[in-house]
Amino acid sequence: MNLTFLRTRSPFKVLATALVLTALLSNVTGCRNRPAADQQLDTEEEQQEPQKRSSELVLNEVTLEQPDENGNLLWRVVAQEATYDEQKQRAEVQNPKGQLYRDGKPIYEITGDRGEIYQDGQRLVVIGNVNVKDLRNGAILKGDEMTWLPQDSQLTIKGKLTGTNPKVQITGEEATLYEQEQRLVVTGTAIAVTTRSPKYKLQADDLVWLLDQEIVSTDKPLQIQRLNSKGEVTDRATSNSGLMRVEENIAELRDNAVVTLRSPDTQVTSDLLIWDLNQNRVNAKAPVQVQLRDNRIKLASNSGDFDLENELFYFYGNVQAEAQRDRSRLTSDSLIFNADANTLIAEGNVNYQQQDPKMTVTGPRLDGMLEDEHFVMSGGRVVTEIIPDDL
Repeated sequence: MNLTFLRTRSPFKVLATALVLTALLSNVTGCRNRPAADQQLDTEEEQQEPQKRSSELVLNEVTLEQPDENGNLLWRVVAQEATYDEQKQRAEVQNPKGQLYRDGKPIYEITGDRGEIYQDGQRLVVIGNVNVKDLRNGAILKGDEMTWLPQDSQLTIKGKLTGTNPKVQITGEEATLYEQEQRLVVTGTAIAVTTRSPKYKLQADDLVWLLDQEIVSTDKPLQIQRLNSKGEVTDRATSNSGLMRVEENIAELRDNAVVTLRSPDTQVTSDLLIWDLNQNRVNAKAPVQVQLRDNRIKLASNSGDFDLENELFYFYGNVQAEAQRDRSRLTSDSLIFNADANTLIAEGNVNYQQQDPKMTVTGPRLDGMLEDEHFVMSGGRVVTEIIPDDL
């Protein structure tokens, strides 16, 4: 049986009419065939619960659907059983299976244990083992309860939420999908994990998944962990907000951003870091600080570009370098540090200071090893100042 929920002044008009006919037929048949004593008992029960008997209709193997004002379907649900309560203007269905529509075309396929339909079809709720499949891209959302508001094209899932597509799996306590914007907002310790290499995990209180753009973002404190094939954390990043471009595997970290790497042993801090996980590269778009080799060397500059694969660190503008062991210091306009070879090249207004012996050297360019105090100053006029110990 097919039933259409009409948006009229009398919600569920078709169901209400069917209810009256069914009730009349059942009363007539019952009075005609049953003993007088049973009829009297039924009459007493009916007097006790007249509203309940006259307001519910039960149908089996039913199809329910809701069109918009232009006749385009908003949703269609097939159920093993449907019970309509006229007073509450609510239909309850068992084992619902159906589709949600936009512009007359199915976009989601839904299943669950039971469902409830309110407000002449303008709110559809599915409860228990909810499964929502996007028919356009194969993405799947699962949870304990789903609510669909067709007028707003808004779908909400609560309880043990999981969402998957071919590239990302996401979990949380609740998610709201704004269908027309293709924007999924996940709340409650939201976690997103990629399903392909490089594998990484994002975690925040809230995550926004822009499905069409394949971007996961948050304006809350964010943590990203890079995982190896065994699921072990190799590198990690934190920031007060940020996003991940899933297709390119590029993270944009904003406000107190920190990237901590295992190899090379490095920590990068800035208010704006771009972490390219494919190229294993970090770019600093704001003043940056870098600590290397168990904090033995610290470097800072106005911006930087760090090739982690080859352990090459490029610093630009107001560069400062310091070796913790002997407190030697260097400043310059730019600097290239090779972490593997422990060598550096500094250019532009180079100023080098060391403690033992106390000495200051200035010049256009410096090549050397900061920790070992072994270097060559070149490129033009070089000035060396040696400070005696007794001064």
